Parts: sequence; C-alpha cells; structure tokens
Amino acid sequence: MSSKILDDMRDVMRRRHYSIRTERSYCGWVKRFVLHFNMKSRDDLSEGEKKIETYLTRDALKFLNKNL
Repeated sequence: MSSKILDDMRDVMRRRHYSIRTERSYCGWVKRFVLHFNMKSRDDLSEGEKKIETYLTRDALKFLNKNL
C-alpha cells in the first residue's frame, strides 16, 4: 500500500485540526480497508461505495457475532 494516501489524509486532518487520536483511528481504518481489498493505488477505488458497504457490513457482522 502506498503511504502517500495516508500521508495525504494526515495532511488534510492536520489542516482541519483533528486530534492526533482521531487521526490515528481514521488512518487505522483506512489502512485495514486498503489491505482488505488489496488496493495498490487510488485507481482501485472504483466502485468505492460498494466496497465500503461490503467492508462495513463485514465488520458489523463480526461485532454482532462476537457480542451476542
């Protein structure tokens, strides 16, 4: 995964004065998302909405199964 994407994301969050904990949390989510879909570049974001929905549904189901 290109760290350029995360670096760009950090730059935006710092300009908007996000807390460091929020920055770390968001970057962690994005990193796991990118690794889950084996994304190599921003071009891999095609059908991004569908990928995000799939990823979040998977995480929600894991959470529910763990806590039921």
